[in-house]
Amino acid sequence: MLRKSIVIILLISLFVTGCTGAGVTPVQKSEPTVTLIPSATNTFTPPPTATNIQPSTPTPISNAVYYVIVLDASEKMKEPFAGGTKWDAARGAAEAIVKGLEPGAKYSLVVIGGSSPTEGLDPCNEPSVALSTFSSQKKIGGQIAQLQPAGVGSIQAAYALAQKQLEGLSRYAIGALIFITSSSDTCDRRDEWADLEKQFDFNADAGIDFYSEIVALDETVNAAVQSLAIRAGNISGNINFQFPQNDEMLREANNAVLANLADYVNTTVATRPTESPLVSSFTLTPRTVTPTYTPSITPTPSLTYTPTITLTPSVTPTETITTTPSITNTPVTPTITSTWTPSATPSVTFTASPPFVRLLSVNYLSRGVGCQIDVRVQVTGSPANGNFHVRNAGMDAEGIASPPMTLQVGSDWISSFNINYLLTLPGDEEQYYMHEIWFEYNGVESNRLKELICPGLFIPQ
Repeated sequence: MLRKSIVIILLISLFVTGCTGAGVTPVQKSEPTVTLIPSATNTFTPPPTATNIQPSTPTPISNAVYYVIVLDASEKMKEPFAGGTKWDAARGAAEAIVKGLEPGAKYSLVVIGGSSPTEGLDPCNEPSVALSTFSSQKKIGGQIAQLQPAGVGSIQAAYALAQKQLEGLSRYAIGALIFITSSSDTCDRRDEWADLEKQFDFNADAGIDFYSEIVALDETVNAAVQSLAIRAGNISGNINFQFPQNDEMLREANNAVLANLADYVNTTVATRPTESPLVSSFTLTPRTVTPTYTPSITPTPSLTYTPTITLTPSVTPTETITTTPSITNTPVTPTITSTWTPSATPSVTFTASPPFVRLLSVNYLSRGVGCQIDVRVQVTGSPANGNFHVRNAGMDAEGIASPPMTLQVGSDWISSFNINYLLTLPGDEEQYYMHEIWFEYNGVESNRLKELICPGLFIPQ
């Protein structure tokens, strides 16, 4: 306990110099009463110790993994395979692979065919269907079990739709594509595997790289497709092909797919920085602080004293002050200031590379007359400002020009730049069902995508 004693001695003295006749009536000195504030002992309370931040439960790795399953359920899957059909083998492979993957991952299902075709429909323009977008493993398994082979579709269009789903994921997600099909084409007018190879080339040029496992069923060796697989492996190390020709090879292919996917996911996780919340384990140590007290002293005298002082000066001083100004001449030395003017800085003008636009594919968003389409484009150099042109046989050479739009550098669907950029195929009579589109910018035309027909429309042969 801290105690202080304060003694105050009050002395009153009066000294008068140069004065006479001063009379002073002294009074008795008093002893003041001193009050110390605060009278209680001051207690110092240090700041509380910081509370440790408890780490949150890390998110399971499987929650960041996304798989897109592309399953060919077109009419061609009724072809024979290993004593059954290609569809039996493909559906069994899809079910086995999905069950072997992480239960907590997210799954999408894209289907080629799976429904009765419209009579006379061009299979090259039949859109693939996304039955589910990143749902549970159980839901995807149930949808696969209910599918039956029917209709037609396009391998390249299905791959492009699956790729679009993967491109929409965040940068923290781990995505992979699993494609199960036959090595034969559904589209008779196109070499779909060659179109798919062009997609691989384009992805490589655009810096798009995601993991793909492609299972192509066929009892006989398709040399052209296997050659494509070799070239695809040279394009990207993340594209793997499996070519099972019987049940045993199919089981081996399923196991290889699962092993490759597990290795890809684990390798990707290991090469990424830890993104879990950091644990704070430090404890704050309070500083030692010496409190400063400022007591308040209230003197309370017990006696009242009133001194009487009379001052009578004997001399009244008179003082005359004379001021004599002093003039000092201070020479001024001129100062010369030099001003430096820097030489002009040469300006450098950077001229952006001119844009180059390439149309890659279309995605049909609706069916029938006036269907809407999304267009996948590749833009290099600099952004391209211009207009799309849509033309059918009933229009002049320029067709119908869209409102002005800007296509950004890179590879993407035009809807990602602006949802209003979607195009419409307006032909409402049989002779006008077929369309072509191109993009015109800076007086230059892109390549043209031709023979575009809205799904569900029929052109007599």
